[in-house]
Amino acid sequence: MTATRRTWWRTGLGVVFTVLMLFPVYWMINVSFTRDQDMRKSPPYWFPVHGTLDGYRAVLEQQGPYLATSLVVGLGTVALTLVIAAPAAYSLAKLRPRGGGVLSFVLLIAQMIP
Repeated sequence: MTATRRTWWRTGLGVVFTVLMLFPVYWMINVSFTRDQDMRKSPPYWFPVHGTLDGYRAVLEQQGPYLATSLVVGLGTVALTLVIAAPAAYSLAKLRPRGGGVLSFVLLIAQMIP
């Protein structure tokens, strides 16, 4: 009985903390769908009554070229990394060069450093 009561208490506390941590995320999503004039209502709406996507439309119109540039740079970086890393990984895995173990260890350590 005591173990069950303790488990329910911990579960309840975990649910409360989870709700507290996720509430700002919910509120950001809620406000993103709310019209400008409804944002200043008192008390605020917990759910957008007259939802709109105007905010998303405005952001995509204003930031669209910059997002496209970031996408091109990111995809180019991924492609260049694959072109360089794939042959190097094949060399370390299949050909077993001299000092390959040390090099693999150094690469592993380099990945651990932020």
